[in-house]
Amino acid sequence: FFLLLAFVKSLVHSPTMLISLFHGFNLSLGFFFCYLVVKEFLKREEETIRQNQLIVEASSILAGLYYTFSPNPIGWWGFQLLPMNVVFLNPLLFFLLLRFFLTGSMRYLLISLLVTFLFSPNFSFIGAPTFFSFFPLAVLFLFIYTKFIKKRPIPVVKIAIALLLFVLLQSFHLIPQIVSILTPGSFANGFIFGAQG
Repeated sequence: FFLLLAFVKSLVHSPTMLISLFHGFNLSLGFFFCYLVVKEFLKREEETIRQNQLIVEASSILAGLYYTFSPNPIGWWGFQLLPMNVVFLNPLLFFLLLRFFLTGSMRYLLISLLVTFLFSPNFSFIGAPTFFSFFPLAVLFLFIYTKFIKKRPIPVVKIAIALLLFVLLQSFHLIPQIVSILTPGSFANGFIFGAQG
């Protein structure tokens, strides 16, 4: 990801343009994947009436616009941090997980694993609050939606394999952080287990 940013910076030669492109990228993808998520929830298998298709499209577009322009995703941009990629990562990964739960295709899980690897700082120690505030509830919702609304089996074995692959893919930065936390006298250890933590 950082190499991509460096490459784009070499093309545009302006940090302001790079920041603008980055925010445009975040907003565009956030809108697009929110649109796809809502469209996936609203579409029916037997959809044939054109009026219903227009309602689904309009609702999906409005949901994407609301998500994109509501103050919550863009309110923190004055304090740009690595976890702020969640503006598009959360809808993207939620859509891929939704498609996986509905189709059972490992293709969606593999794409989501690739995305988590490319944006691995969002799944590190600094991204933990945003990770744990979204994904446990999102996965719980997908379990309930798949099992009780769509009445489809939950692919437990594929989920276990994907979790193992996720941990292995993220281990290059998780293992040093865990070692730092467990090492007495380190800053992380003192912060978490000390009097201030």
